[in-house]
Amino acid sequence: MRDLTRRSLLIAVAGAAATAACSASGERPQAPAAGAAPGFPLTVGNTGRTLTFAAPPARIVSLYPSMTDLLIALGAEGRLVGQAGTGYSAPQPQYKDKAAAVPVLADTEATTEALLNARPDLVVSDQEYHFDGKRLPRRDDLAGRGIQVYINRALHEPTKVTSTVPDSFADVLDLGRILGTTHLAEPLTAGLRQQLSDVEARLAGVTPVGAVLLTSYDSALYAHAGGLYGDVLTRAGARNLTEQAEIPAGEYYGQLSPEVIARKNPEVIVYVYRTEDNRVSSEQEMRRLFAATAAGRSGRFVPIEEASFGGALRSAPAVASLARALHPQAFR
Repeated sequence: MRDLTRRSLLIAVAGAAATAACSASGERPQAPAAGAAPGFPLTVGNTGRTLTFAAPPARIVSLYPSMTDLLIALGAEGRLVGQAGTGYSAPQPQYKDKAAAVPVLADTEATTEALLNARPDLVVSDQEYHFDGKRLPRRDDLAGRGIQVYINRALHEPTKVTSTVPDSFADVLDLGRILGTTHLAEPLTAGLRQQLSDVEARLAGVTPVGAVLLTSYDSALYAHAGGLYGDVLTRAGARNLTEQAEIPAGEYYGQLSPEVIARKNPEVIVYVYRTEDNRVSSEQEMRRLFAATAAGRSGRFVPIEEASFGGALRSAPAVASLARALHPQAFR
């Protein structure tokens, strides 16, 4: 849903900035230094591209809060020279202080000027649409400047509809290799897998509740089916009442009318929010529109933060917290 809620922002400004900034002379990757770090040079495949690192990156920019959290968890806080999208989600509490020390390039989408002024050698992003030559330079253009781009695998366009929470753990391991901190990445991944296993054990034999997962945006309602959105909902013990056939091909969300959603008569309505104000207004809207449904009559409206669908570090805990909200009796 991030591509829906953010693509309309800053397009004209970012396009102008990209044109101006890309006219500057580019920087080329440096040759490997003598006495390279163990495991380097390193080659990693990512979203159809091959990234090669002569050494662990020294200057990193993150374009989305869930990726910022992950980089901090992997010990890279001292190498973070910029972050963007801070207005979309607060950092997780355990990373709040370290995230606060990272310069903010933008609370929404970073401009080309801000990105290049940070002089990164690695940009870590949630999705690829940023790099269209208008918002930000294309990935090939950045590579020509010595800037590698790593994209969240689970939100990559060709596979975003089929990606699962465990699929997203590959980002933890890949970034651990890139950062030279596999000693942190491996136990972190094991812990995330254990979280999912614990939820699965708790929900064994529990009947899934009929639910819809909705986002309210610009006076329209969007229902989620596939990808991380659908997988988080299902692993938390819900039966998703929105079918993939109701969603446009290649997407994990689609606009549905309140009438169509109401006819599904969900037992629970799970709604996505970004800020606290957005959470309050979204719940008020859901309660008004769906008062006559089973969820409305029982008051079962459950909020879930948008960044919960950012993969790995956010999505596994989101499964656990949502499962507790849907099936509290299983966690007593």
